[in-house]
Amino acid sequence: MELIKRNLPLVIAVIIALIASTLIYTIVKAQTPNVPVVYAKEILRVGLTLEPNHLTVKYLPASAVPSNTFRSVDQVIGSTVYNGPIVKDNVITSDHLSTYGSLMSTLNTFAPEGWTAVELPGGGGGGMTGIKRGEAVDIYGEVMSGQGSVIGKICGGALVLSMPNENSNQFIVAVPDRYAPAVAELIIRDKSITLTLPNTQPIIEAAEKSPITEETIEESIGGE
Repeated sequence: MELIKRNLPLVIAVIIALIASTLIYTIVKAQTPNVPVVYAKEILRVGLTLEPNHLTVKYLPASAVPSNTFRSVDQVIGSTVYNGPIVKDNVITSDHLSTYGSLMSTLNTFAPEGWTAVELPGGGGGGMTGIKRGEAVDIYGEVMSGQGSVIGKICGGALVLSMPNENSNQFIVAVPDRYAPAVAELIIRDKSITLTLPNTQPIIEAAEKSPITEETIEESIGGE
């Protein structure tokens, strides 16, 4: 007992030293960049399906790594950028990505709920090379009325989801569900169409007006 009392200051000093060294080790380890985190290697735009060349891995201290990040590129390859764009050298998080396919992700991003993606006939609107994803266009085509064939607006305010490229000469657009049959008929019956780009965003027009029919054509002609 006397020995313990005599060496008590030494025992306390050893305990304090152990506690201090443990704290220092923990702090240093937390600040050491040893946790892999997936970053964007370039600007990643909405609708892009991620491939290895889009990604890079950097190491961060454990204390600086958010819980919604990824440790390996394999975790994100094949995912689609849903919330973006993701700037080059930014951390990729689960908030950025969608498990849906590229087209579904683009539809969810640009179109209101209750809209449908539909393809347009090949070559239609091919001259509108400046149109970008998310812009609203009007679709014109041939429709039948009591007075014969006329050109009318089939759908106003369709939202562009995909533009023609080297692999396809078609536009894909989003339209309200009730317009989908009329727009789908264009490609089924191989009808020619053209697109116009208004200087306003006519989404309300597409959402509120009814699809063009023989009756609405006759009413329009009769009112002139």
